[in-house]
Formats: sequence, structure tokens, C-alpha cells
Amino acid sequence: MLPRPTLKDLQEISEEYNLNISDDKLSFYMKAIEHNLEGLNEVNAWKSPLDDKRLKYGNRPFHRATPQENPDNAWHHICNIKGGQNEDQAQLLADKKLAIKDNIFIGMVPLMNGSRTLEGFVPECDATVVERILNHGGTIVGNVTCENLCLSGASFNTTYGPVRNPWNTNYSAGGSSSGSGVVVAVGDVDMALGGDQAGSIRIPSSSCGIVGLKPTYGLVPYTGIISIVRAIDHVGPMARNVTDCARLLTAIAGFDDGKDDRQPSTGFQPTDYLAEVNAARSGVLRIGILKEGFQGCDDVIIDCIQNAIELIKSSNQFAEVTEVSVPDHSKASTPFFSPILFYATQDQLIDGCGYGTSVSGVLSSALSEKVYDGLRSHGRTLHDLAKQLIVSSAYVKKYCGHAKYTSYAKAQTWFWHIGKAYNKALEKVDVLLMPTLPILPVRIPSPDAPIREVMAAAGANLIKNTAPFDLTHHPAITLNAGYDKVTNLPIGLQLVGRLWDDATVLKSAKLIEDSLAELQKPFSFTI
Repeated sequence: MLPRPTLKDLQEISEEYNLNISDDKLSFYMKAIEHNLEGLNEVNAWKSPLDDKRLKYGNRPFHRATPQENPDNAWHHICNIKGGQNEDQAQLLADKKLAIKDNIFIGMVPLMNGSRTLEGFVPECDATVVERILNHGGTIVGNVTCENLCLSGASFNTTYGPVRNPWNTNYSAGGSSSGSGVVVAVGDVDMALGGDQAGSIRIPSSSCGIVGLKPTYGLVPYTGIISIVRAIDHVGPMARNVTDCARLLTAIAGFDDGKDDRQPSTGFQPTDYLAEVNAARSGVLRIGILKEGFQGCDDVIIDCIQNAIELIKSSNQFAEVTEVSVPDHSKASTPFFSPILFYATQDQLIDGCGYGTSVSGVLSSALSEKVYDGLRSHGRTLHDLAKQLIVSSAYVKKYCGHAKYTSYAKAQTWFWHIGKAYNKALEKVDVLLMPTLPILPVRIPSPDAPIREVMAAAGANLIKNTAPFDLTHHPAITLNAGYDKVTNLPIGLQLVGRLWDDATVLKSAKLIEDSLAELQKPFSFTI
């Protein structure tokens, strides 16, 4: 039962908000509040249909990954959940093994979202994307490590130690979907699911030399996935080649019966992306090389992508390869991205216990309870990026008046503006091409490294070319364009396409994949 208010409680609230309410009026309000609390008690006593799903799954055996199973620290739990033979569903994923990022619900398999604040949480249901994988005959073999609360683009802010890049284990595998990138690259699985709010599919995919797609916002339902910011939440496929990326997207895309308010309710028609990729024709599509996408990139990145562009041109796979310009692209990760990531994350994930109060659809009350309790009992275990986000947002809210919400409103409006600029550029070409990351994967800091070094390695310098498209919602894919000769680390090439035209992005990626075949190394690691 919820606690009943006292007059003193209400007096303190009146003073905090400078409402100047008399005691007589507060006494009247108190009766209304008591009536409201009775309603809240009734709501909280209601049995959610999600609770009944626990019985449906029965016994799903799992175990924590052992060191022998987990040399790169990429696995969280190992399981073996086989998809059913659904006669009404094409078996796109039959004989395929898949891994699931550790912020996506697998019913009855523990989930941590990379953080001790959620340790012990067991989802009561499968996420919609997990249901669809199983319906298409896929086998889920475990959930994989992600960064603490997914708030990092590196792979060393995890609860159980760094996830190591299989191409060079001294370096980051990229994040926050670090485990997803590694287990695909080393061949533990055929495909994996990742999540992306600032590049968290594309950063590890680029760092590990695989293919990763951030779909158009809302194309793939987010139901049953821990959110960071509703306006930039994406989930998508990661695989060793474009064809398997398209295969997985075909299986998981589509409307979710109103369960996810990120999705449009009308005019929403997913595509057979696998068929589209298989039918890709050369000499038709046009590439626009985004001039500003190369600004601020290290020379080794620029040289690699320029070499790839020359091979693409000589392959004659595209009707046109020209340079295009979107001048404001250079501002899109900072400063305009920061107010949205910092302030909305605080309001929704931290203060809002995972959802906040502006989200509709099918939500897990068990998750909200766990987030609330976990942040209070284990907040000290959060990594420094998360702590900085919380302190920064709280400071601006408490001491800077309306600045928090003014800057959020202006930043969102600015992304609408730059989204129009990307749309205009995409009227002349079919996809925009640029480096995925401006730098190589960073070296994993030592356990006693100073905070300045750790924060710089995991910070905003990674997301220059990835974060803008989370806000503008355009589909974006990364695929391997070569390797650094000194460190042996992969370098990713990113393509961005028109809203809801993920098929053209995938077709373009397949043609580029074919053009760059001579640059690829076999995925061969000592496991």
C-alpha cells in the first residue's frame, strides 16, 4: 500500500515549487490525493498479461558463460532456445544461430543491461524481435555483453571486464553492442541483434569488421528492450555479410500491433529485404560521398576509405559516384546531440525508471521496479560516463533554470532542420558514403588508468558520423572497407539512405561488398 500524505509533506512540496498554497487548500488537496492513491493501489494490484507468459516458456536452461567459452569476454549467458516449426511463417532463420544483446528480453533468461543495477532481473517475456527470430526457426544461443546501461561507445565499461577485439585483443571491440560484434566476428553465431542510440550497432560492427545496420526508426519494434531515449532507440541486425543482415531484418521488421509507440500506425509496409539484396543490379544506383563525413577523421581512416572508393568506382557497380555536401553535418554529434542524450536519458532511464511517463504500449512494470531499486542500491557501480551524465543533467536542471528544456527543444528542432538537409542530398543520390568512425578502435585502458584517459577513450570522439542518423532516423549501415596495417584493426565504411528505404541501403552495401572483396581477410581467430 502506498503511504498516505501528511500536511507537512504537502507544505514542503508547495515550498519547493513556490506555489504559495494555504493550509486550508492543502488539507482539501490531501483528500483528493488519498483518493488518487486508492486508484494507484488498484492499478498496481492488476495482474499484467506479461506475467502469464512465464508459464508459456517453461524451463529454459541457461548458465553463465565460463572462461573457456568466453575468451573475449563477449558472452553473458549461454542457452539453447530453438525456434518452432511455424507452418504459417517462412523459416528464414532455420539452421541459424543467433546472439541477443543483453538489453533485449529473452523470457526466463537473466538480463543485466551491462550493469549491476539490474543484476538478478529475469524478463517475464520475450522481446518482439526474439519472438520473431524463433518464429522464423532461428536458435538463440545466449545473450551477450554490452556496456554499463549501454552508455558508452567503447567495450571496457562492462560489469565483468573489457570485451576484447578479436583482431587485436589490446583494443576495444566498440560498444555498446560489444559482445554482439565479437561473437559474430569469431563465428560463434551467424547473426546477432544490437541496439543503437548513438552508433552502438555500427561502432562495434566497424571495429570488428562485420556488417551492422541501424534501420529506419520504428521499422523494427522495440517492445521488450530496455530503452535509453525513446526518440533515438533502434534495434537491428549484425552479421558477417550483407545478405545475412538482410535476412535477419526481413525476419524482425514490421508492425507490432500497437505495442510500440515508436512505430507509425498507418502507411507502414516492410519489405522482403533478402529478396531485394539478391536482386541487386549493377549500374543503377548512385553514391554521394559526403564531404563533411571525412572532416576530423584520422589519416589512416581517410586513406582506407579513399582506397575503397577508388575500387568502387573501378568496379562499375554504380551509375554514379559523386561528392555531395551537407555543411551542418560537422555539428550533428556535438554540441547538438548532447542535450538530447544527457537530458532525455536522465528523465527516461534514470529518473523515469526505464520508461518515464510519455511512453505508451506494452511495458514491463517488473523492469521499472528493478531499475528503481537497482539504481539506489548499486548506483555507485555505474561507470564514469553514466555518473557524469547524471550529475550534469541534475546540475543543469537544479541550477540553470529552464536551460535544460530550452536546449533540448532547440536541439530536437535543429535535428529536424539537418534531417531536411540530408533528405535534400538524397534527392540527387541513393545513398551517402562516409567513414563509419573517425578513428581506429581505441586501446583498452589499464585498470589503474586516470579518469581523463578512460573518458576520452569512450567518449564523443567515436560518434561523429553515427549519432546524427539516430536523431534524423535515416537507415545507416556499416561494412568493412579494409584494415590498418599497424594494428590489424578493421575500418568501416558507412552508407546512409532515405527514410524507409532500407532496401536500397542494403542493395548498395551488397554491391560495395562485392567491389571490395579483394580487401577482405578471412574471419580466422584462435577461440
